[in-house]
Amino acid sequence: MLWSKKKTTISELQDQILALKAELSFLKARELSDLRKLIKTNEQNEPLIKAFFELQNAADSLTENIKWSVGEEVQFVEGLLSLWSQTNLESVEIKNQFLILDPHLQIYPLITVPPIINSLVNGYNSMKEHPVKIKFQSSSKHLQLEVSNRVNHYLEDQANNSEIVAFKDRLLIRYGEHQQLFINSNSNLFKTTLILNDL
Repeated sequence: MLWSKKKTTISELQDQILALKAELSFLKARELSDLRKLIKTNEQNEPLIKAFFELQNAADSLTENIKWSVGEEVQFVEGLLSLWSQTNLESVEIKNQFLILDPHLQIYPLITVPPIINSLVNGYNSMKEHPVKIKFQSSSKHLQLEVSNRVNHYLEDQANNSEIVAFKDRLLIRYGEHQQLFINSNSNLFKTTLILNDL
């Protein structure tokens, strides 16, 4: 009996650790630290600073376990990408496509942000012929996100970082068997595909 209680306690601790990692993934996405670094190089550009604080305030108002719509998620991502393009000192090529059949579909907030940030920060994306590609597709109960970028040969593995590990944990705890995450890399392309079903 004592052994059974101990096993339960260990299981509960593992669940709590997983929940903390999920929360960490959300907080990392919400704090916009990589974008903030870029904004600091544009301190004199007041419209950019204002736009950043509006985006940051929108992020700060979110709660990890309270859903919002795909339409709101797309609007946030569009704001993030716009600021990223405007503030980056190096040229950044981004090609995005939003095929949203049901903008009211409910998802957990900023669930699509980690693979996008990973691609922008860790990918090689300064060549026009090799842009970061971001594609959203949604139906009444389904969301698919594809993010791809030219491989950065200075990195051994673009998916081997704490943000992606925490992101996987968040997907697991929030969507369980209703999610699939595929990460593929070859000598030229790194691609992340996220599929959320039965939403």
